[in-house]
Amino acid sequence: NLVTYSEQFNNAAWVSTGTVTITADSVAGPDNYAAFATPLAADTLAGSTAAAKKAQSYTTATTGNYTFSVWIRSTAGTQAVDLSIDATGTNPTTGTKKTVTATTTWQRFFVTQNIAGPTISTVVANIYPGSTATGTVYAYGAQLNQGTQMLVYTRTTAAVQAQNQGVISNGGVLAVSLNATDTPFTV
Repeated sequence: NLVTYSEQFNNAAWVSTGTVTITADSVAGPDNYAAFATPLAADTLAGSTAAAKKAQSYTTATTGNYTFSVWIRSTAGTQAVDLSIDATGTNPTTGTKKTVTATTTWQRFFVTQNIAGPTISTVVANIYPGSTATGTVYAYGAQLNQGTQMLVYTRTTAAVQAQNQGVISNGGVLAVSLNATDTPFTV
């Protein structure tokens, strides 16, 4: 995962354009583990100015396809949300916005963008909680990866995380060892 603080949209790594108010850990995420510990809950993103967004930049010189994904849920009814990927550098790219419709059920949405060269300096993942207007949604588990498909979600905090492991769960609690020298969590 090439974004940091993937579940903490109130962290300074996520920069606001326009007014986006974040309420941290405001509702159980799609994994429903909010009761165990924070920041394992979803944040509220309230865009109160038109086309307000939260964005995070990943420093890289690597061109090609990037995919940005995030779990989103509306606070009530439906809400239009835009996702996009931009790039800065010698040939800046303003990505094509993908408009999705959030409902009161958690869904993982994604957008893919080809970032062309010859030279780039950052890839920027964007969430517009109200699309071109204002709006409020819950968000959880942002992820940016190279390629044209979203990968198994990998949680990050202060550092990006290689996506060589992942857990797919049906909602039950699961603790595993990654290799023979790891010690699994024991209750």
